[in-house]
Amino acid sequence: MKPRTLAWLALVFFMALPVQAATWEIVTANGRQYIPLRCLRDFYGLANIEGDEPNQTRLRGTKGVLDFRANSRECAINGVRIWLSFPALVSGDQWLISRMDVAKTIEPAMRPAIIKGLSNVTTVVLDAGHGGHDGGAMSRFGYEKTFALDIARRVKNKLVDGGYKVVLTRNSDVFLPLHDRPAVANSIPNSIFVSIHFNASQQGDAATGIEVFSIAPRGAPSTNDDFITWASLREEPGHELDMASFALARSVHTALMGHLHEIDRGLKRARFAVIRTARVPAILIECGFLTNPMEARAIATDTHRDDIASAIAEGISDYKLLATLHKPPKSLADYNRSIETKITLREDHEAGVNNEMEPNSQPHLLSVAPAATPAVPMAPLTLRAPPGDPQPALRPFVTGHFPFLASADSHAPWLPLQR
Repeated sequence: MKPRTLAWLALVFFMALPVQAATWEIVTANGRQYIPLRCLRDFYGLANIEGDEPNQTRLRGTKGVLDFRANSRECAINGVRIWLSFPALVSGDQWLISRMDVAKTIEPAMRPAIIKGLSNVTTVVLDAGHGGHDGGAMSRFGYEKTFALDIARRVKNKLVDGGYKVVLTRNSDVFLPLHDRPAVANSIPNSIFVSIHFNASQQGDAATGIEVFSIAPRGAPSTNDDFITWASLREEPGHELDMASFALARSVHTALMGHLHEIDRGLKRARFAVIRTARVPAILIECGFLTNPMEARAIATDTHRDDIASAIAEGISDYKLLATLHKPPKSLADYNRSIETKITLREDHEAGVNNEMEPNSQPHLLSVAPAATPAVPMAPLTLRAPPGDPQPALRPFVTGHFPFLASADSHAPWLPLQR
């Protein structure tokens, strides 16, 4: 028998073997279910790296980099700031991540190509925040409503040039009720909804940077809330596609961080009316602070607003590739390599170096080959419930002096991951 035939028979035999489940440990802490960080390490094939500070830890591997802070909801995934639903905990020498965040944050960030609910994008609905009598935030250079509409128009022009169908919720200085805005996208099949805003701070002019929001998971607080409220328990229309919304937010946020030299305020979760009532993937972008003098001056320039629009358009295009071709969006490292290559090409050109390439060729660093698809089945992941707790129930959660229901354990998928 030929060696190639033997190899194929061996592969077929291996694939026919029963796939073993990878069981993860569940740890109860503060009345909530957590998963040891070592389970994440083993599942994603990462290695422990000591953090820069005693209260930090890092997992690193070919599939990505995860950074966590002890007793903090702040983490970073592949260099981009992302806010967890619940703080990472340290018990002895063991780091713990909430089951909600494993299912709703870590997994879609690490393996976006297998998110459920992704579908083809044929229409982009752009929503310029505020309008009419509602001017939004303001600086000495103008109102938020004006800058937001300008960005929306610029994004539209760039997407239309790329072959997209684009709808603006408003194309003039008019006021639209909040619920009417996502309703436009809800009425259009295969659409996504992107609401564009600028920020303001009540604490003075120091606040700066960009942040992107998708809907908070059911049973988890919004990023800017310190505790669960009854609103956290409500099922909203936006929860139908919360994972897809997270993927859209992450793609756009990474593009903004990759293109702009701005402070990364992170990918956050909220229950804003325009995203919680959307039945399509929906996000809200805060493109900078009009209350910060330097940032407000930059926002007032055509060049800066065009850079913002270009980044948003690229992030949307990356999401479309994810939704239709299951191609993961570019990472921050991809953007950095692209910028470095462009700088090198420009410097070589200025120095007289011949950079002519063969037709249809590209600089090596401008493209990253996709990861190889495994040729054999991988074990599904299952979570082992604590003894006597086959189905998680509502547990008391106390913050300050007010008791609330800790429903994260009830609303996070019981079997969130499969390999």
